Amino acid sequence: MLVWLFQTGEPVHADSDNDRAMRAINLTNALLDQGCEVVIWTSNFYHQKKIFRYKSHTSIKWNEKLTINYIHSCGYKRNISIARFFDHALMAFNLWRQLNKSKRLPDKAFVGYPPVDFAYIASSYLKKNKIPFVVDCKDLWPDLLIDKFPGYSRIFGEIIFSPYIFMGRKLFRCATAVSSMSAGYLNWIKEFSNLPSSVLREIFPLTSVLNSLPNGDLTKIPPSKLKEFNPRDIIFIGSLTESFNFDPIINAATLSAKEGKSWRFIICGDGPESEMLKHRCSRLNNVEFKGWVDQSAIDKISVNCFAFVAPYKRILNFELNIPNKISDYLSRGKPVFTSLFGEVRTLISEGGCGVGYDDQITGSLFNEIENLAQNLSRYEEMCGNAKRLYDESFDGRVVYGKLAKFILNLH
Repeated sequence: MLVWLFQTGEPVHADSDNDRAMRAINLTNALLDQGCEVVIWTSNFYHQKKIFRYKSHTSIKWNEKLTINYIHSCGYKRNISIARFFDHALMAFNLWRQLNKSKRLPDKAFVGYPPVDFAYIASSYLKKNKIPFVVDCKDLWPDLLIDKFPGYSRIFGEIIFSPYIFMGRKLFRCATAVSSMSAGYLNWIKEFSNLPSSVLREIFPLTSVLNSLPNGDLTKIPPSKLKEFNPRDIIFIGSLTESFNFDPIINAATLSAKEGKSWRFIICGDGPESEMLKHRCSRLNNVEFKGWVDQSAIDKISVNCFAFVAPYKRILNFELNIPNKISDYLSRGKPVFTSLFGEVRTLISEGGCGVGYDDQITGSLFNEIENLAQNLSRYEEMCGNAKRLYDESFDGRVVYGKLAKFILNLH
């Protein structure tokens, strides 16, 4: 069976840093395990690195079962910019041209959303050719863009992005099925597009497939040795972008330095906010920037990890969602500190595997770290709960195996 997978903005198998696997790689591997042949349609422009993989549209045969088609575009420097909209429009146009050159149609398909225009072209082509397909929603476009217009100016946002509204609604309604990472997202899809009851709906968390846990994982330490284990690192892993509010981390580092705490705040990643953050932390000896790190480096860093922090800004796009960062953190059997409410706060509260803080209150994160550090039994319980929750709900092999079967059962 041939399956087409439309997914941009992610690493694919041919990328050197493909250990940062997301939907594209993990779902492809699950489909290959089911005996399928897979064609990935993705962007030639590498979103994370802001570089082109090839000089123009390129198709490579990765192995006998996997082909990767790179659709060319114009690229962009910033995630939120006019250039990015031009890039997506050109990529969608070039996708349409390449699809019409296809000599063999798929049996089933998977369409990642957004980009809206790219997903719209893919969905329209699949619908025209009567191919069963699922649209998988990872961001609330165009609402995410319209929400940046405050108050009464929102109406102008709705006018500006009306083509996205039209395309988004139409592609969800013409899908055989829709999927997303949370119930909140599925509810948004239903309300946004007035989704027909005939369209199937399913939740598949955005998670990773990990081969092993780091040697420093608390769940591997005998209870008799627990008191000798003194993890002291508070770790953030991710892109240094405007999606996060780093103020509470800087504040917690400042307060811990003043009070002589042994905690270290490790920031792993890079992005447009990198230089600004380094400047703000230049006088703090307990903040360390690691830059981009691969999976093996994350494993080593996690040995001395006390907890992870997910400092997302409290916007609807994140509060209806469970970002893959959360599942990655839970997989290492350590508590998660987060500023989010909504789906993530409910998850960690009911799962007993994390602590919420208020990013609008100075010192809130510091106080929550201090409270947990003073309660070893609670900390130990949270570590066990984190790993248990990951195994039960976020194990990548299970999640993507189910998603692959969900696609193959479409008709």
